[in-house]
Amino acid sequence: MSINALNWKIEKRPLFDKGGNELPVFGTFRSDNNNFLGTVTGRYTIIQNEELFKLGESLAAEDRSVKLISSGEINGGQQVFVKFSLPHEIDILKKGDLVRTELMISTKHDGTGSLIPRVMSRRLICLNGATVPVNTIVSSIRHSLSADEKLIEMGQLLSNVSEEIKTFGNVSNQLARVVLPKEEVGEIIQSVYYKDESNNLVTSVQKQNQARNVLSIYDNNDDNKIPEIKNTAWALYNSFTRFVDHNMSFRIGGSENDEQAKIRGILFGAGESLKMRVFYEIIRIIKKNHSIEVPEHYLTGTKSE
Repeated sequence: MSINALNWKIEKRPLFDKGGNELPVFGTFRSDNNNFLGTVTGRYTIIQNEELFKLGESLAAEDRSVKLISSGEINGGQQVFVKFSLPHEIDILKKGDLVRTELMISTKHDGTGSLIPRVMSRRLICLNGATVPVNTIVSSIRHSLSADEKLIEMGQLLSNVSEEIKTFGNVSNQLARVVLPKEEVGEIIQSVYYKDESNNLVTSVQKQNQARNVLSIYDNNDDNKIPEIKNTAWALYNSFTRFVDHNMSFRIGGSENDEQAKIRGILFGAGESLKMRVFYEIIRIIKKNHSIEVPEHYLTGTKSE
């Protein structure tokens, strides 16, 4: 598999104060351009970019349908990620509303995070994606582990990936059968955009504009390409994810350009947080008003009644 643009290494170097005295911490630097990425302790063990690819390659060795599809960096290499296709596809209501699955492995080189594997869904009809809520897959692998230990822990984390994706498919199909009355659509929109965590009415012009955009996407129903899902909870969920991936604006940080800020926001920032919050809020409200079965970890993160 090709390392693509991530063909550089991380070096841990001693740091010094203005007087030339060595500090009790180290810095992480890119080998190709010497850019400083972060401050770490002496116990910090570097996870090189190539290790992320090797973790995916270990899966590909077991299943040839697992393939590298993309890789990238954020904030000058402070965070990097690779994506692999997974051999699991969901056909919502068996109407051709296809959802493909991917594995994304990311890590931070600035000392603020661990190696994290995440299972992602990608709806082909409008190319909007989201993180699959899972029980044991979304975890972190410590930098302090050896390469072999990381492979073992990665294998353990992904051992139940098929079942987790099957669960997500089952819940998604249930959402596609729940037709939402206007009152419930309003309740979900209000919960996401017009209330804080204490259920106080709080909003802004920006949030109101986002709410209007989401409702417009919902009413359009992807040009009604699949009429069976119109006005359903599945359609509303995908209206939010489509808005995030195609319409939402993200604040540019540091030396980022628009495209880099968008990638960061969608995969790791405000867009990803919004998608997860929306999913949990929809599950909470739908479960309260309709008969659906969801696993306990799909209720994690929802507001208490």
